[in-house]
Amino acid sequence: MTALVFEVGAKRWAMEAGEVAAVARRPVLTRVPNAPPALAGLCALQGRMTPVIELSRALGLREGAGALLLALCGDEPAALAVDRVHGLSDDASVERLDVRSVLAQAISPGEAAAAQQARPEPTRRRVDSQALGLLAFSLGRQRFAFPLADVRAVIPAPAELLPVPGADPVVLGVAAYGEGVLPVVDLAALLGLSAAGQGKLIVVEIGGAPVGLRVERIFGALRLASRAVSPAPAALNRGAGEARVTAIARDASGLTAVLAANRLFDDATTQRLEALAQAAPQRAQPARTVAEAAILVFRLGNERYGLPVEVIEAVGKPPAKLAVPPNAPPFLAGVTSHRGETYPLVDLRLRFAATGAAKARAVIFIRSGEAAAGLLASAVEGLARMPREKLERAPAVVGDAGALFARAFATEAEGRPLLVADPASLLGQARRDLVAWTASRAGGRV
Repeated sequence: MTALVFEVGAKRWAMEAGEVAAVARRPVLTRVPNAPPALAGLCALQGRMTPVIELSRALGLREGAGALLLALCGDEPAALAVDRVHGLSDDASVERLDVRSVLAQAISPGEAAAAQQARPEPTRRRVDSQALGLLAFSLGRQRFAFPLADVRAVIPAPAELLPVPGADPVVLGVAAYGEGVLPVVDLAALLGLSAAGQGKLIVVEIGGAPVGLRVERIFGALRLASRAVSPAPAALNRGAGEARVTAIARDASGLTAVLAANRLFDDATTQRLEALAQAAPQRAQPARTVAEAAILVFRLGNERYGLPVEVIEAVGKPPAKLAVPPNAPPFLAGVTSHRGETYPLVDLRLRFAATGAAKARAVIFIRSGEAAAGLLASAVEGLARMPREKLERAPAVVGDAGALFARAFATEAEGRPLLVADPASLLGQARRDLVAWTASRAGGRV
């Protein structure tokens, strides 16, 4: 029978050619924390989220380059990383690889998928139905925010902009965006404040077209009860400017002026911005008919992950001083007070064994059901909205990874999957590990 001959760890192996769906170069992989050593990571291969098995590790051989991927046939996607492919051969002397046996050591499709199917949906606490989700940012020394429903994405400010002759003074130019262009507006100038420096762009939809609003710094997402948000006093909107403050939000950081995207510009300016956005062919985007998921993207060292916005209560800086309980496990950085409650601070860099992780510069306060915690991260990159149709069940992997990451987006920056952490599993596992650590320190007495 014709076989595909390949090389791993300076040794030749063979497998039935019919078991291989494709041969591809190895892309940059998304690492899966707490996964078995043989699971190198995930990639988007042939339109499917695919776990990649480092075959040299699985076979206990000297690790090679693993520069090529053999995508396997089957209902559950999987790929093997090999060093070299020699081609098809009928040579029976080359040792045949028992592919399914190898996969069983790193992936358990049936058991893990059944466990994910059986896992109940996390219990969510009752929340204020009128609670407002906000994306907070700064201009100068002032805090502003947009409702999360107004925000399409947060992206880095482009280094270069194409000037638009005769455009409104607040329009800095246009930048490439998707398959079209994005008008970029200096929000500070629009509000009559000092011009903002290079920072982030908050992409909103105005008049049916995307518009980038340049701000200095993104504080992150926060969710406030309706009683913490009041209508803006009429005196704030008596100026000649177009932008309007619609509400004032109060939290531990002070007062935040809430803006609304659909009230930033008058009708004439909106039409001009829409014309700029349509200056190049636009990709068809049924934005108002496609269900979207709002994800807060954060970084742990060199790696990026996501959390559903629904569980996020606030994003801030780590406190300067922490109260660390005696005999605390390494991943418990301490406890802190937030909105009158005590939150344990979990260092995700240690939990996920992140590579290149420097000092934590952000804390993400989350709550799932009755459990709550602050998650220490290297940085918070901002909000991303992605079609729910691209949100896939993560491939069934053994170990804790299958529970921590129940969902993932198949395509993300550079074609890498974006793993979305499951908040209930994340908090539940941290609690179980804390109990186990306490028991071990007490010699089995909890």
